[in-house]
Amino acid sequence: AEVLAEGVSSETKKRNLYRAHAVIAHGVEQHDLDPKILVPLKKPKGKGRGKGSGIKSYLPFSEDELRLLFHSESYKNNSFKKASNFWLPLLGLYTGARLEELAGFHLSAFATVEGFPAMLLSDHETTDEGKNEHALRYVPIHPELLKAGLLEYAELLKEEGHSRLFPEIRAAARDGFAKRATTDFTAYR
Repeated sequence: AEVLAEGVSSETKKRNLYRAHAVIAHGVEQHDLDPKILVPLKKPKGKGRGKGSGIKSYLPFSEDELRLLFHSESYKNNSFKKASNFWLPLLGLYTGARLEELAGFHLSAFATVEGFPAMLLSDHETTDEGKNEHALRYVPIHPELLKAGLLEYAELLKEEGHSRLFPEIRAAARDGFAKRATTDFTAYR
């Protein structure tokens, strides 16, 4: 009923149905749900440009895909051309934050909360001033990010006079800071 609620646009209904399908598909693949449950749930076709385009899959990466992404030669040798190419995928992996929050992140949003290093997400310092009432939150900085040198990188940027974690990313007129970051990650992937 919530997925198909009245007063919701047809595009939102399609997106909601696709998400429900993705959850059930995950159950089939990862938790031995009966695959017959998916038969009546065909993947919706979406509008798109070009041949064969449809709704994009936002299913999580598998463990093998994560290994390929984060144990690549680029990560082993730190051969990325831009700091954002190195840090944004790691931040996404270890914070679960939206790309726009991370790509536009301000250095002043680093904090210590109850003795733990943290990041304040979706505040006025990020670019969106909070997507909803629950958007404002402190996220502890994962030990792997600390080990990789995130706080040292941020301190270096502060010393150089920068205000954002990724000064090389400029806001796009339509998609904010996430557009360039998405393009870069897709090319890397």
